[in-house]
Amino acid sequence: MAMAAGFDRVFEIGPVFRADPSFTSRHMTEFTGVDMEMSWVDSHEDVMASQERLLQYAFQKVKDQYGDEIKALFKFDLQVPTVPFPRITMHDAVEVLKKRGYKLPPEKKAT
Repeated sequence: MAMAAGFDRVFEIGPVFRADPSFTSRHMTEFTGVDMEMSWVDSHEDVMASQERLLQYAFQKVKDQYGDEIKALFKFDLQVPTVPFPRITMHDAVEVLKKRGYKLPPEKKAT
């Protein structure tokens, strides 16, 4: 409705409940999701840039409000990422996981 009212971009953060059957521990049926709609995009890069800015903003707010507590409790200095985020291909991501010892499940063949 906001899009029809003339807003170019809208987003919502809220609970998501899925009725999908769940037979593994990797399948989430309840989670908090971020839904976003944009009126006009030239490519997927527009969507990625918008999401990066949203995440950067959220990390900055967490650091501003809780950075000292995080550092004291966890001995960890929260770093706010710069945009654009580093990007790698799916192939390269899989290679990184393999090098770190993660065993990938066998690929399922299309039926």
